[in-house]
Amino acid sequence: MMAFFQSHYEKIILACLLVIFAVLLVWQVNFLQAVQSQRVDAIINKEDPASDQVPFDFTQEKFKDSFIFSDFVQWHPEPKVNALPHPRTDLFSSFHLSVCPFCFNLIPTSYFPEIGSTAVGHCPIADCGKELKPRLKESDRRDQDIDFSVGGNNDRNSNGVPDSWEKENNIYADDSTSIDEDPDGDHYTTYEEYVLKTDPQDPKSHPAYITYTTVKRLGRTRIADFSFKGLASSGVTDKDKMEFNIEYKEPGWKSSRTRPKKLGEEIKHKSWTFKVVDVIPDDEANPGRGTAIIVQRNGFDEKIRCDYNKPVYDPVETAELWNEPYKKNIPCQVGKSFRLGDAKTGVEEYTVESATPNSAVVVNAKGEKIELKKYTKQPIVEKRRSSDENPDEPVPDYSGRDRGLQPLKVPSGSRKKPSRRSRR
Repeated sequence: MMAFFQSHYEKIILACLLVIFAVLLVWQVNFLQAVQSQRVDAIINKEDPASDQVPFDFTQEKFKDSFIFSDFVQWHPEPKVNALPHPRTDLFSSFHLSVCPFCFNLIPTSYFPEIGSTAVGHCPIADCGKELKPRLKESDRRDQDIDFSVGGNNDRNSNGVPDSWEKENNIYADDSTSIDEDPDGDHYTTYEEYVLKTDPQDPKSHPAYITYTTVKRLGRTRIADFSFKGLASSGVTDKDKMEFNIEYKEPGWKSSRTRPKKLGEEIKHKSWTFKVVDVIPDDEANPGRGTAIIVQRNGFDEKIRCDYNKPVYDPVETAELWNEPYKKNIPCQVGKSFRLGDAKTGVEEYTVESATPNSAVVVNAKGEKIELKKYTKQPIVEKRRSSDENPDEPVPDYSGRDRGLQPLKVPSGSRKKPSRRSRR
């Protein structure tokens, strides 16, 4: 017997553990079944409390989604808890919310007066407390001639534009972002046209583009992709036989190329057509490197000096104008003309009569002079009115506002590199 236990003791111990596990499992299953059949109230000998909730029939029409989310619903105040025949807790009492058109907080709908009532409600928010008018059904909105006001109860999407104006101008009043669009393509948004009192559906109904054009800066501009790279022939003293290496970029070229040109020969640049009109001999101390050429643009009287391997600047100062509706820069020189708009929105043509860093004077087709102010980063109209502003206050005139001068950026490459000592 002892030999049997010594040779099979591991199997015997495993069999005992399996028996114990099976017994515990059966006991646990029986315990769970017994617990599920009992209630806590019966164990502690406590009877069920009387119902203190008012029963609701949720099959009624007023509890259906089609009625709750309808525009024809006018919610009535819920009775107070103390007025009910049976006490109840507010934890399970549903009530309906609406948005206050002034502070935009959710408040119980019962604070709005009933439809057709002459009573006035008040927002329960302490920081608001504004008067609330009776809500209107959609049928009443269509049938009645209502005086809509900015920020009032008749601006459903709270975008600062009355629903009546949006409806009159075919703007989708249920979308608050629709006033940031430009349906007629005249580069003025719907909200800007509302403030400026123009038609948002007519591309030619808008303020003159020159009204929101300002002077950004004034100065000589660099002629891009154009430079003098020295003589192509050496030892030649006759100007008519000299050839000059000109690096420039023609229309359609992907990059600049160097081509030899002679005196009087045209250079078809991507922006202008130049002609070499004169040569300044090189310096004896630096032969072949100090030579400079004089070029002239077709249609211009001004001559431009081009030194060897140096940037070429326009001798005529250019006024850089900024047009806010189009969001673009308009380079224009004194005495030259420029256009704003297109065939769809109407073309405006102006001629720059004079320009300074802070202002410019342009003349339109009728000969009328218009002064342009200096540039500041300002929108065409101010931000949307908040709902607590006075709707009767007249909209300010935004035309001809003074604008501050924007600091000029230093061109790349014009800054001096700090020395090693200064970097330390």
